[in-house]
Amino acid sequence: MIAFVAELARWALVLVFAAAVIGKLVWPDGLSGLAATLRAGLHVPARLAGPAAVALLTAEAAVAGLVAVPATATAGLLAAGALSAGLTAGTIVLARRADALPCRCFGAGSAPVGWTTVLRNAGLTALAGAALALAGRTDVGGTGAGDAAVGGTGAATSLLAAVTAAALLLAARRVALHPPQQHPPVDGRRAGHPEEHPVELPPNGPELGAPAPAVPGVPPPRAGGLRLVAFASATCRACRDGLPRLAAYARLLGGADRVVVAIVGDPAAGTDIETAVAGVAHVLVGDRAAGLADVYGIAVFPTYVLVTGDGLVEAVAPSVDELPRPVR
Repeated sequence: MIAFVAELARWALVLVFAAAVIGKLVWPDGLSGLAATLRAGLHVPARLAGPAAVALLTAEAAVAGLVAVPATATAGLLAAGALSAGLTAGTIVLARRADALPCRCFGAGSAPVGWTTVLRNAGLTALAGAALALAGRTDVGGTGAGDAAVGGTGAATSLLAAVTAAALLLAARRVALHPPQQHPPVDGRRAGHPEEHPVELPPNGPELGAPAPAVPGVPPPRAGGLRLVAFASATCRACRDGLPRLAAYARLLGGADRVVVAIVGDPAAGTDIETAVAGVAHVLVGDRAAGLADVYGIAVFPTYVLVTGDGLVEAVAPSVDELPRPVR
């Protein structure tokens, strides 16, 4: 049992660091977005932010490789603990900022750095320490045929641990991306307060089936197809909470030429939103964003408007989850 737990911890670290490396390499703005966060949040000089992002990527790749190979696992676990501790310290600094910055830990725009990010990195540090502590208790002696049997058992244990770690991490990722949502009662009253009047929201967005207003200065998508026009407020918490889903939906649509994000309000206050979506959308701020929101009749933030290739409004929703899934 101890051997299985030790292997489970080891493979969990391998998979997390490997996912971080792959994410930064796969997403178009992975490294550049990380460099922007380092520059804005940790005050890394602009000329050093890019090399610092590459250095972090290299360190994560080295840790994943060292921990994955049994012969170098001990050194890898020490490196994993040190790197995770450094990441924990960095995310503490970022989490204390008044203006949240996107976490580019796994490449994508992702959610802003917060205390959950700090806890995750601290958990990786503890996991590396636990794996080190358990590693010394899993050695089994033997000779000859006994060694072969032990080796076969060890390989099976390692394989089972790797599969289990992958399943657990995928499940955790799914929960993080799709947390349970509380839906209001169908009559619009809050639960436990039947005497209250239903909450009425103001009219919001264009009518379904109506021609969608053009977006000034942004060409239509190449080869037609769907376009998403998203409206966020610079001071909107819900807008920030929806950034991971917005980025994922944008990638499903096919890229930045099919997504427009208008950030209404003080451009300085919405810098973190702009940074988070810059790689997957055309971004409008200031007067251009406010003008587009007026033309679209937007009164509630966030609002997402899906436009067909014919320029007609297909859907208007307060959440990306309520939009039809694009078929490519």
